[in-house]
Amino acid sequence: MGIARDPSEYRARAQSALEYLITYGWAILIIAVVISLLYLYVAVPKIIVPSTCSFLTGAVCQDMIFGTNATTHATTMGLFITNSRKYPIYDPELYASVNGKNTTAVQCKPSFVLPGGSVICVLKVPNVSSSLGQFFSGSIYLNASYCGLAPKPSSPSSCSTVPKETYKGIYSAHAEPLVSPSYTLSLSVVNSTNPANNAKDELIARVDLLGYPQSGATVNLTATFTKNGTNAVPPYSLQSQFVTTGTNGQAIDYIWGTTVSNVTVNANYAGLNATKTINFVAVVPIFFNISNIPTSLQSNPSGIATIDGVSYSYSQLTKKPTNFDWGCNTTHTYSFDPIIYNSSGTRFVFKSVTIDGFTSDSNSGSATVSTCKSQNVTVSYAEQYELYDIASPSIGGTVSPATS
Repeated sequence: MGIARDPSEYRARAQSALEYLITYGWAILIIAVVISLLYLYVAVPKIIVPSTCSFLTGAVCQDMIFGTNATTHATTMGLFITNSRKYPIYDPELYASVNGKNTTAVQCKPSFVLPGGSVICVLKVPNVSSSLGQFFSGSIYLNASYCGLAPKPSSPSSCSTVPKETYKGIYSAHAEPLVSPSYTLSLSVVNSTNPANNAKDELIARVDLLGYPQSGATVNLTATFTKNGTNAVPPYSLQSQFVTTGTNGQAIDYIWGTTVSNVTVNANYAGLNATKTINFVAVVPIFFNISNIPTSLQSNPSGIATIDGVSYSYSQLTKKPTNFDWGCNTTHTYSFDPIIYNSSGTRFVFKSVTIDGFTSDSNSGSATVSTCKSQNVTVSYAEQYELYDIASPSIGGTVSPATS
């Protein structure tokens, strides 16, 4: 036969356990937190605790890699830094403190960095053996000439006369597999043939890092005459010698001039080069003549034609002197309104266009200026009258089709 226990005994035990948890629970919680932090910062891999770096002032450390060779255990640091100063910096170099010893300074790329531009520094760490997951921390030092103190801040040669400043920072990282940064640079132009009449030709430089667009890359652009390699600025003009890529990895610049010649544009970034050749050609004035358009419609501000994607009214199209200076052997698109309506019961229907001696009955298309001299573009419209047909009385029949 079982012995019945007093319920008050169970209540006493429960109360004792509760008092124990209340008294010592905070200590158990602190011990658990400490163990978790030790595990987090010592035992876990880099994917959970990422590498970090920062500067006190002058620069922003965007990312870093503390790489190790799995076979030789050689160590390399890679840092991606942004110039946060108001003016460019010149000739940046980096060294670091690893295991209490300073490394030798290395040159970073590029050598001239606009405000907001990125700097890439790859630093080999001699006499330091590292293994995957091993933790390192220390100081980093970026030396660079601040162009805000130079007589001409936009000139690298002027910046080189300024003493270097040192920007100090710190880092902490777990060693990870070594990945060398792989960059690509490309250059394209909107018009490979451009009129030599100060019309700006757009240049597009693109920088990719490991196949992805790289923002903040400062690209250096120069222009030379293709035939002999001499400097083409002047007589040509580059809007900027240095441009910075945006989030899409692209940097935009412009070149223009009035000299007829072939010009090679070179883009340089981090030791990479890309080139494009532009043929600046003689300018051909183009005059538009439009027939059979009454005076009442000639003053209408509405567009009657689209040339190279831009809408023009009658007065803009036929203006003297002309609005159109096309480069020799350049190709242009056109589209004329198929019908121009008049309020007096008449309309004007496109008939033909003659460009450079060739006639077409299509109101849209493209044409190449192959005869490199002044050209007349003749556009013909035919007048039509509105006709009303009606059967009266209606019992007498119908008209088909009915007047619309």
